[in-house]
Amino acid sequence: MSMLRRTSPKIIALQVLTVLLFLLPFAGVGVYVWQKHLKAERLVADIEPRHARLQGILAKQEDFVVATKLAQGLTNAFVFPAAMEPTQALNESQQKLKAAFTESGFNVEGITVKEAPDAGDIQRLKMVIRFDGNLANLHQALLKLRDITPTMLVETVNIVNQGQFKPATIPRLVGSMEVVILRAKK
Repeated sequence: MSMLRRTSPKIIALQVLTVLLFLLPFAGVGVYVWQKHLKAERLVADIEPRHARLQGILAKQEDFVVATKLAQGLTNAFVFPAAMEPTQALNESQQKLKAAFTESGFNVEGITVKEAPDAGDIQRLKMVIRFDGNLANLHQALLKLRDITPTMLVETVNIVNQGQFKPATIPRLVGSMEVVILRAKK
């Protein structure tokens, strides 16, 4: 008898099946890892543009700080801070407004406060000043209003000539001006 014996096809089939069963978990793990790899590649492809934008933002961070300071400076030029109470902002504005008109030669008859609608994060505070004086004083008063900070926005102006108009005289004016100041809410 020979030492080499033919193995039956059943045994070969069982051996192949055993090897396949042994390799099946490794193949399953390989497929699982491949799927995770593909999912990770898609995630990296989605995140990569965002990451690049964030890196660009971080690189320009100094520019953003400068722009923020500039915007804050411009806001302070036009808007009273939220820390200041509305009555305090109105009182300060009334004093500045009255000083601008009296220094220009007008007689200030009175300043009244009116309600104004809010505009989002900005509170609008209205004042009406009544004055009388001559035409030359009006130009000076408007120039002084330009230099007041935070800026006062002139909404309406009503001016009437007082008395008869004579060509050789300076007209005497009586009028009112509606002024709005802005105050931050937050």
